[in-house]
Formats: sequence, C-alpha cells, structure tokens
Amino acid sequence: MKHICLIVVAALVTAAGSFLPVCAAGATDQPVTIWHIPHPDDEILGMGGAIYESTLAGRRNIVVMYTVGESSLVRINLFILALWRSVSEPSGSNGVGSIPLRSDDFARARLAETLSALSLLGVDEDSVIVVSLPDGAIVPQAALAVMRELAERYPGAAHRTTSVFDPHVDHRNLARALYSLAREYRDKGIELDVGFYRVYIYNSPSSWRAQSPGVLAVPVVDPDRKRQALDEFSVWDPDAGRFAIGVQSVRRLFLEAAADPHEYMDVFSLDAAPWVLRRGDIKLTFYNDGLGLGYRVDPMWTARIDNPYTQLAPSVSLIGKGPPVAYGLRTYLGGGVSVLPGGLQAFWLTGVDLLNRIVLEYTTHPGLGSVRIGLYTVF
Repeated sequence: MKHICLIVVAALVTAAGSFLPVCAAGATDQPVTIWHIPHPDDEILGMGGAIYESTLAGRRNIVVMYTVGESSLVRINLFILALWRSVSEPSGSNGVGSIPLRSDDFARARLAETLSALSLLGVDEDSVIVVSLPDGAIVPQAALAVMRELAERYPGAAHRTTSVFDPHVDHRNLARALYSLAREYRDKGIELDVGFYRVYIYNSPSSWRAQSPGVLAVPVVDPDRKRQALDEFSVWDPDAGRFAIGVQSVRRLFLEAAADPHEYMDVFSLDAAPWVLRRGDIKLTFYNDGLGLGYRVDPMWTARIDNPYTQLAPSVSLIGKGPPVAYGLRTYLGGGVSVLPGGLQAFWLTGVDLLNRIVLEYTTHPGLGSVRIGLYTVF
C-alpha cells in the first residue's frame, strides 16, 4: 500500500499552491476517468462494472477516496471480537493483536480490500488517491476543492461519483460538489462529462430499480469480473490484514449488487437538475420527548424547529457543529427561542452526535426534558 497517494486534510485549508501529491500529477494522452468515491467499497458496489468497462476501453482510471470509512460500525464488531479473543485465546497471529482496533489500522484494512478489488478491474495503487476527510462529515466545499484541482490537471477527463439520492450524507455531498463543478465549467463555456451512480439502490427490490424515475439501468460489461471484485470485501485473513469489513458493513448491498447485472445512474441535465442537488440536508429527529426538523443552511450551521409531543410549544434554534472529537463522535452547540403561552423564552442547547445516527442533548428549553436522546434520519 506504499504507493497510494495521500492528501492530508490540513493541506486543503492552506492558501499556497496545489495540494495534490506528485504521483497524481502529469498530463497524459490517454483519456481519463476520475471516480470520486466517499468510502472504500462504494466504487465496486455502484460502479465496479463501469470502472472495468472504462479499463477495457483503454481509459486511465483515477480513483479518489474522500474518506477511509473510519466511522463504520464494523469497528464495534471487531472490538467485541477482540474482547472475546482476549478471554478465549492467547494473543498471537490469530489473537487480539491482529484485530484493527486503532483508526489507522482499520483504515489500512479497509483500503486493502479496495485495492485488491480495484486491481481486478485494472486499477493499480498508483492511480488511487486517498483524501483524509472525516467519514460522515464531508462538506461539498472541501470535496469541490479536490475536484477543481483534478479537473485542472486532467482537462477533458470524465468525472463520476455517487448519487444525491443515496441516503448517506457523504454520497449526497460528493454529488453536490460535482454538480457545482459542472456548473462552474458550464459558466466558462465548457461541458464537463459527469455522471452519478446510485449505490444504495440495491436495497430496493430488484424489480423496482430500473423502473425508478430518473434512473438509467446500465448493463455490467462483465458481471463475473465484478463479482470477483465484490468477493474481495468478504476475505477474512487476519495474518494478511483482511477482516471482511465491507461485507460485514452492508451485506445486503453486496449480495444484491453481485446478483444484479446492471448498475444505475441518475438521468438529468444540468439545466433541470433535481432541487435536492442545490439544497442542504433536511434532518428529522425523533427524540424521547418531541420532534425536531432541521435544515442545513451551510456545512457548519443548521436551523431547527422543535416541538414536544405533549403540547404546542414550538421553538426555533440555530445550531453550530464542532469538529469530530473521537471516533464517531461530534459535538454541537446552539440557542434559540420557544413560543409559550406567556410569550417568547430564550434557551440554549448542547449535545453530541454519535455515529451519524444518534444524538444525546442537554437543553434549557422549558417544554422539553433537560437531557434528551434522539434518533435521526437525513434526506
């Protein structure tokens, strides 16, 4: 894995010069397709057939991993396995020492799966770039900076990424970034070749996929080769640093993608792009004592409306998120006003976001409990 290009996060916020590594540089007469991927395994699940078809067509494929998927819940599975082995087995090549509990070890194991799979599709390590953005917290501006740099280095390249209709926020924000890049180039009189693939469509019944509005079903050029690539994510070989992370994470997606001879792209023009590409995320939270509906006005700030289950006492708040402070944990802080029979009352709140699914919050809102827990979905 020594040849993988790595972009350090800090480089994205410096003002000086180019931030892409030397191994990603250099013009080429060979046509190029750049695959912008949120997490290891997305490229094979949603686009493996297309990547191999691009290779067969004689194109150079550059795969950009925007995160290493460090927030995967599989880390918890492996932690439990390590605890069990610490009791039942001595430490050794098959013992606790081989389980990737640290984030960098887990990242290395995830990348090992992706690199092995990509090699079957004709993509070598020198053509893989890893961008160290936080899993579950990709913002379009940071992704757009990387995309701009690559578009300048490879004029005329085709660009592919995930769909804004995938449920994961990182998938949606990469789609928004690429849409913004295409709009920028159109404003300069250049039509950028862009495409958006639906990864999570394999969660829907197979008979519905091709019938979904705004979806193009693209035949996989070599289904057997794609299945071989998918199988790399089910390899369990601790001595080789392989822990079947992909298939443990989204088993159904792997099974359905292997059985489906198609991949699925969004169909729209830049002039009639879905509104969802141009807006922020909408977040619906089910708390133990009320409902919350939030709208992300920009990457750092969310406007939210809350109301208790037991009475009409709506509140409006503005919430700012902090940086990740630990694996799967992010803090936030905000304040607002609630509408009560006696008038308006100000309140503040603070909380933690766990694993991009659960929130634990303290608030001084008079109609809500001081400590509340919630489960949310984003659309």
